[in-house]
Amino acid sequence: MMGGGIVSVARSRWGRALLKTALAAVVIVFAFRALGGYGHTLAGRLEHVRLGWLAVAFVLSIVYRVVNAFGWTLVLRALGQRLDPIAGARMWLVSETLRWLPGSVWSMFSRVTQATRAGVPAILASLSLPLELSLTIGAWLATAGVGLAASGAPGAWATQVPMPWVVGFAAGLFAVVAGGVAIVRWAPSLAISRKVRGLRGALGELQGSRLRVGWLFATATLFTALCVFNGVAFQTVIRAVSDVSPGWAATIGINAAGWLVGFFAFFAPAGVGVREGGMTAMLAPLMPVDAALVAVLLWRVVQIAVEGVCLAACFAPAGVSAIRRLLDGAWAEI
Repeated sequence: MMGGGIVSVARSRWGRALLKTALAAVVIVFAFRALGGYGHTLAGRLEHVRLGWLAVAFVLSIVYRVVNAFGWTLVLRALGQRLDPIAGARMWLVSETLRWLPGSVWSMFSRVTQATRAGVPAILASLSLPLELSLTIGAWLATAGVGLAASGAPGAWATQVPMPWVVGFAAGLFAVVAGGVAIVRWAPSLAISRKVRGLRGALGELQGSRLRVGWLFATATLFTALCVFNGVAFQTVIRAVSDVSPGWAATIGINAAGWLVGFFAFFAPAGVGVREGGMTAMLAPLMPVDAALVAVLLWRVVQIAVEGVCLAACFAPAGVSAIRRLLDGAWAEI
């Protein structure tokens, strides 16, 4: 009986993961079908990509990801816990890569487990995750709001996008938010409802803990600066594909808004497809559509490449040590 229950739980978890993957695939397929008429134009854009600007974006993205990894150690300091910055950054980089796996808990479990082994109390390691998430979302929200307001991009959207589309988008956004609230309120047994309740409980525990305000402010400042820096890196990708740019403020704001859209697309692993579609829609009134699409696709490629390089760097020392031991053993047998 117990074995059957475990199997049913596993099946339901993998079923939800497969459903999310299928939905993400459907989104991507429909996006490519809708853009089928741009095939020739997109190919022309790709042929004339400026690799120098793309290399700059790659380097800036590596700097962003590494510094962002150190931000988690600052979150722990805000909770009164010290952790070696290098070790903490490695834990963050390794665990964040696990978000691509089916399900949505592997990244969190991995980091908590690694932190506990490094001497961080389990309760503080667990509390650091919702605190980091709250600060991250707040930083992206602030960056998106200030960037878009300063650029005047919403005004351009209002003049170039048909009003029925604007009304439909607003209605859809309201329906999503209202539907999410209704699910959490009246369907408490669903997985997303349990996650929201868990996050609410963790935030309640954070309110009862003694947070170090100075470290909290420093972490929030760092995360906001990193959001702006990430937008600068995206601007270099746009320069790689087009001479027409929305401007620094608009690019930074759209990049931040795209991160938020992708983050809240729970059905898409790492927001893939959804983030690109949202950013292309926001960029289209401000620059050629084909250039916008190529830019956001290359931006995703750069981020995946940077993630792979950082992950390889984390495991490189262990790999070198293993090869050295293997060679030493081979020489000893000769």
